[in-house]
Order: sequence, then structure tokens, then C-alpha cells
Amino acid sequence: MRRFKGSPRRLLSSKLSTCCSCMPVTMWFLILFLALSLGRNDAAPPVQSRVVGGYNCEMNSQPWQVAVYYFGEYLCGGVLIDPSWVITAAHCAT
Repeated sequence: MRRFKGSPRRLLSSKLSTCCSCMPVTMWFLILFLALSLGRNDAAPPVQSRVVGGYNCEMNSQPWQVAVYYFGEYLCGGVLIDPSWVITAAHCAT
């Protein structure tokens, strides 16, 4: 083990200069990495409001389809399985 000659202040400043001499380069690469990663657009394609290959149907051409409204506001769709029974998703009934 080598002994350091000099004051503790000199020892501290020499240790700091060796450990911090690469900091500007490291910070530059960190900033560059963040800029490049934030600029990437790997997000999913925009959501479309239509079924792929779907088509508009004529009014009343699908009599088993229903729209579930709650206090006049559209809530969900459903399927009529009997004149008084509708099947819908669970989250529509909670």
C-alpha cells in the first residue's frame, strides 16, 4: 500500500479530479442517449375506430344488436338473445 504525502485536502482534491474527470463525457453520452430514445417512435399505430374489413350496415338490418344507454348516455353494445334478455360485457353492468 502506498502512502500519500501531503495534506488531506490535497488527497481529496486529487481523488475528486480523477473520479470526476470523465463526468462531462459521461453526461454528454447520457444526454445523447436520452435525446435519441425520446425521439424514437416505437408506439403502436394509431387506434382506428373501425373494425378491420368492417362496413357500415343499414339501419335495422341487424335486429339482434342493441345499444345500452344509462340516463340517456350511451354505455355499451349488446346482443338480444330473447325479447327481454340482452347479453353485454361485464364492465357494462357494474
